[in-house]
Amino acid sequence: MTATLVTLAVVVSACSGGDDAQPPASTSSPPATTAPTLAPAPETSGDVAPTAFIPTGIVTNIDFTPSPTSPLAGWLTVTTIRPAAISGTLAAGGHILELAPSPAATEHRFPVVGLHPGERYRLTVTARRSNTDNRANAIIDTTALPDDFPPITATGQAGDGGWTVFAASSASRNNYLVALDATGTVAWYYRVTGGRPAAVYPTDAGLRYLAEPNYGREIDLLGTTVREWRARPAEAGEPDADHPIVTVDVDGMYRSLLELPSGSMATLSVTPTDVTYDESPCPAGQILENETTRVVADTLVTFDGVDGSAGLTWSTLDLYDPATVPGWGICTSASFLSRIPGAREWSLAGALSYDEETGAVIIPYRFLDAIVAVQAESGLFSPAGSVSWRFGLGQPIAPAEADAFSGVSSAVKTPDGLIAYDAGTNRAGRYSRSVEYEFDPVGSTAIRRWDYRRPTADGTARIQSTFGSIDILDDTTYLVVEGSRPPEVTNPDNPLETRASFVEVDRDRVVALEVVVGAPGESWVIDDAVRMPAPVPSDQP
Repeated sequence: MTATLVTLAVVVSACSGGDDAQPPASTSSPPATTAPTLAPAPETSGDVAPTAFIPTGIVTNIDFTPSPTSPLAGWLTVTTIRPAAISGTLAAGGHILELAPSPAATEHRFPVVGLHPGERYRLTVTARRSNTDNRANAIIDTTALPDDFPPITATGQAGDGGWTVFAASSASRNNYLVALDATGTVAWYYRVTGGRPAAVYPTDAGLRYLAEPNYGREIDLLGTTVREWRARPAEAGEPDADHPIVTVDVDGMYRSLLELPSGSMATLSVTPTDVTYDESPCPAGQILENETTRVVADTLVTFDGVDGSAGLTWSTLDLYDPATVPGWGICTSASFLSRIPGAREWSLAGALSYDEETGAVIIPYRFLDAIVAVQAESGLFSPAGSVSWRFGLGQPIAPAEADAFSGVSSAVKTPDGLIAYDAGTNRAGRYSRSVEYEFDPVGSTAIRRWDYRRPTADGTARIQSTFGSIDILDDTTYLVVEGSRPPEVTNPDNPLETRASFVEVDRDRVVALEVVVGAPGESWVIDDAVRMPAPVPSDQP
C-alpha cells in the first residue's frame, strides 16, 4: 500500500515589497532550524509529487513529506531566501491544525500530526521579517485509509476533547494502532507487524505498544521507533535498526507492557506445568481422571527498561495449585488459542495495572475469577513478590455473590475503589458489564456501587463480550472496551463473526462517545484503548 500526502501547488504572495520582493537566482542557507524534532526528516521519496511553486517574495519552497509508517503525519519544510519567522495553519473544512511558530531562519521544519484521511488541506504560511508579513498558500491532499483498515463507526464526541487510541487486530487483515480525535474521526494510524497489538500506552515521546508475543516498542507520533524490547527468541524488529533494542530473557510477552515508576517494565510470560486429577474437573470429560494434563500458568515478569536485566519473576503457581484450583478455563480452552501448543490455558491473565498507593501490580485472572495484587518491587514493608490482597469469590476479599465477576479481564485501583471489566462468562443471562466497587483491602470489604451494562440497540438484551477493559477518565467518566462480541444482528454466513467497541460513559450511564469496529464479513478485536491529550503544536515531536 502506497500512502502519499502530496503538495499539489503553492502560490506565494508578499504583503509588501522592498528588498524582499525578488530573491536572487541562488543563495546559500544556514543550518536548518527545527521546532521541535526527534528525528531527521526523511528524504522525499518517489511517492511524493514534486512541489510546484512560484518564487515570489521571500518564500522559495514549501514541501511536505509524509511519514512512511504514520501517513497522517509528516514533515513540512518551508524555505525562505532570507531569515524569517514562520507560522501557519492547515485547514480542511472545519478541521484546523496550527504550526508551532518557528524563530527566524531560512530553513524551517515542522512536524504535522493529526491530519484527516481523504481531505484537501489549504496551508497558509506567514513569513515575518522586519515587521513585514509574506504569505504563501499550498494545497496538501491526504490519501484515503488503506483497503485493509478496520471499518469504524463513531457516534458522539469525546467529552475532554482528547484522542482515543486503540489497538485493533483481525485474523484476516493487518493490525493497526488507531487514534480518533474528539469527533470520532481517524486522525492517526500505524500498522503493526510481527505480532498482535495487545496493549497501548501514552508516553512522553508518543506511544508504547506491545505486539504479543514477540516485542514491544515506543514510537513517536511520526511513527519513528524510539526504543524496542524483544522477547527471547528475538523475532521482531529490523536487523539493522537505528534505535535501541533491548533483549528480554522471557519466553514471550503477553497482554501488557507496563512501565513502573522506577523505570522497570512489567509484562506477563508463561510457565507450563503438568497436573494429574484424581477426578476430572470438567463436566463433559474434556480432561480424564488420572491423566496427565499440561496447563499454562501466567508469570509476572519485571525487567530493567534500559538494559533488560531481570527483576521479579512471580508465577501464578506460587499462589494457586491447578490440582486444587482448576478454574473453569481448562475445560473450555479448546475455544481459545493456547500460548503453548498442546497445553490448556489455566489462569489466562488480563491486562496489568499499577496501584500507586501500595506499589503493587494488579493481575486479573479470567479463568480463575480472581484479582490479585502482587508487589512488583521491594518496599519498606513488602518484599517483591509478596501478595498484597486477593479479591473474588472464595478469596480473602469477597463480594456478595450477586456482585461477583466471571471472566474478569481488567481491573484498576482508584483512590477509594476498584473498577473492573466483567465478561460474565458463567453468569446467568451471560451479559458483560463494567463494575465499580467500594474497595477496602485493609478491612477486606468490597461493595458494588456502580455498573454499566450496554444494551443492544432495541434495548431488549444485554451484550456479552469475551473480554474487555475499563479505565477511568475523571471522577465520573469511564472508557469501556468491549473487546470481542457478537454483532447485534448475527451474520448467517458467518455465525462466529465478531465486533469490537468502546464507549465513553459517565456514572449516570450517559454515553458521550460510542465507537464500533467491524462490519458484515469482517471480524475485529480491540485489546486495549486509552485516552490521551490531543497533540498541539508545542506537544508535537
